[in-house]
Amino acid sequence: MPTLSLNFLGPPHILLDDTPVTFESRKAVALLAYLAVMDDRHTRSELMLLLWPESDNKRARGALRYTLSIIKTALGDGWLVMDRQQISLLDPDETRERTEEERIISSDVHRFRSLLATRALPDGRPGAAAATALYRDDFLAGFSLRDSVNFEEWHFFQREDFRHQMVGALAELTEKAGSAGNTASAIGHARRLLQLDPLREDIQRSLMRLLAGRGQNAAALQQFDEFARRLDQELGVPPSSATAALAAQIRAGTYNAHPEAILHTPPPVPNNLSTPMGQVIGRETELQALRDRLADDECRLLTLIGAGGMGKTRLARQIAADYVDPSGSWSESVPHPFPDGVYFVALATIESRALLIGAIAAAIDLQFAGSDPPQTQLTSALQSQQMLLILDNFEQLAGEAPIVSELLAAAPGLKALITSRERLKLYAEWLFEVAGLAVPGMESNMASEDPGGTRLSFGSVQLFSQRARRINPGFQPEPVMDDVVRICRLVQGMPLGIELAAGWIRLLSAGAIADQIQANLDFLVTELQDVPQRHRSLRAVYRYSSRRLTDQERAVFARLAIFRGGFTREAAGEVAGATQLMLARLVDKSMIQRAARESGAPTGPGGRYLIHELLRQFGQEELTGAARRAACGVHARYFAGMLQKLATARWRSEEGEALARIESELDNVIAAWEWLVDEVRRAGPTADALDLLLAAAPMLGCFLQRRSRFEEGCDLFRGALSAAADASITDEPIPANGLTAALRVYLAEQLFALSEFEQVLDLCRNVQPPLRAANLAHTAAEALWLCGSAHVRMGDYAAAEVELRESLETFRMIGDEAASTRALNALGIAYSNQGKYAQARPFYEEFLAAARDAGYLRGVANALNNLGSNYARAGDHDQALTFYRESYQLSLQCGEQLLIAVALSNLGSVSRALGEHKQAQRYYTESLKISRAIGVRRWTSANLNGLGLTLVEAGAYAEAGSILAESLLLAREIGSKPDALEALATAGDLLAATGQLEVAQRLWRYVAEHPNSMSQAQHRCRQQLAALSVQEAAGEPVEQDVIETDSNVEIDVIIDQIYARLERDDPGGDNRETNNA
Repeated sequence: MPTLSLNFLGPPHILLDDTPVTFESRKAVALLAYLAVMDDRHTRSELMLLLWPESDNKRARGALRYTLSIIKTALGDGWLVMDRQQISLLDPDETRERTEEERIISSDVHRFRSLLATRALPDGRPGAAAATALYRDDFLAGFSLRDSVNFEEWHFFQREDFRHQMVGALAELTEKAGSAGNTASAIGHARRLLQLDPLREDIQRSLMRLLAGRGQNAAALQQFDEFARRLDQELGVPPSSATAALAAQIRAGTYNAHPEAILHTPPPVPNNLSTPMGQVIGRETELQALRDRLADDECRLLTLIGAGGMGKTRLARQIAADYVDPSGSWSESVPHPFPDGVYFVALATIESRALLIGAIAAAIDLQFAGSDPPQTQLTSALQSQQMLLILDNFEQLAGEAPIVSELLAAAPGLKALITSRERLKLYAEWLFEVAGLAVPGMESNMASEDPGGTRLSFGSVQLFSQRARRINPGFQPEPVMDDVVRICRLVQGMPLGIELAAGWIRLLSAGAIADQIQANLDFLVTELQDVPQRHRSLRAVYRYSSRRLTDQERAVFARLAIFRGGFTREAAGEVAGATQLMLARLVDKSMIQRAARESGAPTGPGGRYLIHELLRQFGQEELTGAARRAACGVHARYFAGMLQKLATARWRSEEGEALARIESELDNVIAAWEWLVDEVRRAGPTADALDLLLAAAPMLGCFLQRRSRFEEGCDLFRGALSAAADASITDEPIPANGLTAALRVYLAEQLFALSEFEQVLDLCRNVQPPLRAANLAHTAAEALWLCGSAHVRMGDYAAAEVELRESLETFRMIGDEAASTRALNALGIAYSNQGKYAQARPFYEEFLAAARDAGYLRGVANALNNLGSNYARAGDHDQALTFYRESYQLSLQCGEQLLIAVALSNLGSVSRALGEHKQAQRYYTESLKISRAIGVRRWTSANLNGLGLTLVEAGAYAEAGSILAESLLLAREIGSKPDALEALATAGDLLAATGQLEVAQRLWRYVAEHPNSMSQAQHRCRQQLAALSVQEAAGEPVEQDVIETDSNVEIDVIIDQIYARLERDDPGGDNRETNNA
């Protein structure tokens, strides 16, 4: 009978009747793996979302059909059960009777699960032994789908689940074999388990015992040494004391391997700890670091410092619980570091020295007696003790901190672990800062760890999920993961904020909770009776901390709260009047914190500081009325001034550094811009704020362009424009004044990148008089460049040349040679598109020379790209390839997504011209991915056309049809006739290849004769027409078809006709230049 063997426990290995099967698409393998593991019927929508999460419904449905056809081609019919709605594999049950003709699917994952559930096989072997034999490697080892985050997340959980089952099975086999005296088998199982989980310390010890029990002491010690080396390399920690003690016994020859040997259990450690409320979540790194510091003889006073609600108390309690855990690694050979006890002292309500002494005495069960002062009696009781004192919530006793030093001096074996919102300022104090839990996607995450893997692996998400399940046992985080992550981001990983938010899960959805937090922080409250008053709301946390500040500190903090995303020392001084000493005081009191400098990230003079977002929001509420407006005004003026100074770096070598500076201050820059817009709207267009907007606009616009944030740029400049003028004025053909005219130009720059060419012309058409009257010649030159560049894209080369030459003259007249290179570049494109390659080349070469002289890498990349296109269009593909490769490398260096997309697209074009179709497809696909992501529709259309042409030449007609149809529609949407005509030329190639020669002939003639066609499209169509004439002269028949393609027919009519034909028939980018200087 036909048999399909699906093996996914390891690298995918698929056999059809014992013959290996390969698939041309990784998605086909992924789909089979999903169907095999999930073992059920699945809707097509579910599978589309799994494998093509970024695609729209139509494209994903087509991709699924294509993937199913690949599976059918490779395997033949009958292996999948499908209808219009659902898809599944045949029943993989291998136990039922089958006819000789009936197909059977054998799945290793199905057998693995079945065998693990079987206690014993007919031959007497444990089911687990047969199951582990199937496990070649991790589930789908070495396999991934980089373009499907949903599949990767599913793959991650399945891989971990199968690995967990495998580890459990091997641990069971190790234990059973060892108990039965089959040490050789036990050693084999243990070694295999450690290959999967080499840091599993209990198995390391088991293997050492097994080896020593066979007399292989050297092998046992080698196993210990290798484990210790791995721990040191990967975690920077030594083996536990229990493992080290076992190694010492084996090394000394005193290890007794006989099962009757009885190990001495040390007595319990004295303590006053209450029953723990569960393991601390997401703090593994902090806990290990705290253990390491407490193990250091030099560290006797360790303060956990951090804002309220960060989980300092929970961390301290967990450390205490670890030290009194009876299953810990202490023994006679490894004595406990605190044999006289671990004691927790709650100080939240203690506010005097006398009460502090009494609280410590009560914790260690000391009864005062006699006439000696209580402190003397306490000191006497502690002086010979090896003890850990945990003093919780010490901040209100900061003035009494010297008593801690006095106790430590009198008791050499004593150590103190303190939790406090402010440092104790003692010489012996070691500080440990406690920040929020790790949150997915937070660029300035203040957590101490940043785990990889899925979002569910982040401590903040785990904490929310755990707390939510306590209240609603049916809560599942996966379906609402986006909302859970939003909650965690809104509270910046603060554990208290997360717990308060999770407390609402019975009444509200996760999305509604996030909305409520965003609208009102006072939403985060609890009425739980066992929660301290200071932690029953976030406002209570803030008030408790704020009361610890002096009036001056409170006033400065309120002004600092105006900042967004942090601030530099210089900015704090200019905006908030904060001295370095004042900043240090606020750091000591956990109101602000020093930011860790990231590699290469500019922090500004004096370093950078952060405020937890919740503290910041409460802090800025302290400023009201005129005081708030004044503080916001100073903030806005500072950042507008910063942008104005940085604007001189545009189109120069310093541009990258300036952009990095803006990146580090972007939250502040946007906040300043929005405040200025609101101020203009409040006070009118004559306000001083309008001048500040104009000062900030050029460099803000440049940043948004370079970072491909065009939609955001449109929103910001539209907001400013509507505030600067009445709504009726913004729609009038002539702007009211030079300032509003300038804002129109900066908005037009963002729209140009989005291929909104008609809007660009509408905004810039009549701005020259008001701009020149306002002495804004530079902005006037930019407006001319925009109009000329838009006309190039729309195919109106005569108008473009006039505008671009005037732009070039204006830039040169005002002495800005760097900016003039934009006009040189655009003129080169205008001539090149018309086939005037020799005339275009000097413009590019002058642009390239100027960029190289200035050290402006972005300009060099742009010029090289366009020179490459010039040579490619002239037929010199080898020279073009040289230019493209250098341009691509420089584009990567610059990191600008649009530049990278253009370079990749042109590499695809030249690869196609050189006959390397597979490579061309890869380049186009990668470029298409970027252009879609950043919303640049012109390059999306161009990439679709180039990819479609490549597929036509490669014979993949069905896929080419849908791609070209999309390219046509996009080109029409953005009004780019040259791109639409080029797509029509490619559609002609496709129709000709599928036998529709008459339609193709008419299309080629239309494109060849159209005045807006680019030269390379005209040349290609003329070549095709010439070849067709030769065919007709030879007497070969040409199919007749009727389609309106006379050159005077509107291009939109032609696009409609060809689009309909491509969609109905389902039949199966050339080198470009970029004007994004």
